[in-house]
Amino acid sequence: MVDSLLVIALSLLPLSTFSMKSQSQAFREAREKFEKKEYLLAMIAAQRVTDEEKKNADFHHLYGSILVQLKQFSDADIHLRKAIALDSTNANLHYSLAAMLLQEQMETQALYGPNGMGKTRKKTDEIIQLLEHTLKLNPIHLKARLHLGRTFHKQNWRSKAFQEFAKVADKDPKYPWVHYHFATIQLDAGKLMEAIQSFKKEIQYHPNHGQARLELGDLLFQTGEFKQALLQLKAANQENVSLPDLHYGLAKVHKELGQYKEAIEAIHQCVKLVPEVPIVHQLLAELYYEMGKIELGNKEMKMFEQLKKKITITYTN
Repeated sequence: MVDSLLVIALSLLPLSTFSMKSQSQAFREAREKFEKKEYLLAMIAAQRVTDEEKKNADFHHLYGSILVQLKQFSDADIHLRKAIALDSTNANLHYSLAAMLLQEQMETQALYGPNGMGKTRKKTDEIIQLLEHTLKLNPIHLKARLHLGRTFHKQNWRSKAFQEFAKVADKDPKYPWVHYHFATIQLDAGKLMEAIQSFKKEIQYHPNHGQARLELGDLLFQTGEFKQALLQLKAANQENVSLPDLHYGLAKVHKELGQYKEAIEAIHQCVKLVPEVPIVHQLLAELYYEMGKIELGNKEMKMFEQLKKKITITYTN
C-alpha cells in the first residue's frame, strides 16, 4: 500500500489580528508569494516585516509555513510553536504544527528508510496530542481528524483509526481520502471485497484519485478481474500517477490478457524508473520467454539473479 500521496498541506490562516490596512507591504508580499508557491521569495519578504508584526501569531504561522515548504523543519518548528504561544486557542495553529511534524516524519523515513523511524518515533505521541487538542478546540476540523486516524493506523491501532475515519465520513461522506483509508483498514483485516467496495466509493466521489484507482486495479487483478483491473490502471495512468507500481501493474495485467506488446512497453517504463528492482527484470524475462525470445529472457533472468544476490548481501552485512 503506497503511503506517499496523501500530501500534508499547511493551510494559511485568515489574518484575524491584523487588519488589511495595518499589514506592511512586506507582509502582504510574503503572503502573496506563499500562495503562488514562490517560497524563496516569500521567505525573503517575510524577513522584512516590521518588528510589530513579528509579535503576532499570524507572522510566525506564515513564516513557519514557508519554512516547511523549504524543508527547513527545525526553524519551522520554532516559529509554529511561537504562533501557538501567542494564540493558544486557535485550532489551526495546533494542526499546522502537527502537520509539520508529520511531514518531517515522512521526509525522514524517505531519506533514511526503516532506520529513520527510530529518529522520529518519539514525535508520534506529540503529533497525536496536537491533533487531539486541535479537535478539542474545533471538533469539525476534518483534516485533523483524518490525520489522527492515519496516525492511529500507522501505530496499528486499527479500531481507533476506524472510529476517526467514521466520524469524518459521518460529517462528510464525500471527504477526500476517507473511503481510501477505510479500504486500507479492511485490507489489513483480510476483508478483500469490502476493501474493493471502499476503493470504488472513493473513486465514485473523486474520479481523479489516481492512487485509489491504482490500489483498486491491483485488487481486481488479484481476484482475476483482469479487464476491470486494466480499466482502473489505465485511468490511473491518465491521472499522471508516475509510479513504478503503476507500470508494473499494467505489465502484469497485459500479460494475463495476452497483450505482450503493451506488457513489454509497460515493464520497460518500469525498468527506467527502478532499474535495480529484481522482480521487474523477472517479469520482463517471463514475458520474453512466453514470446519465444529465449536469449532476451535469459539475459533478464540473469539480471534478476544478480540484483537479488546484491540485495541479499546488502541486508546480511
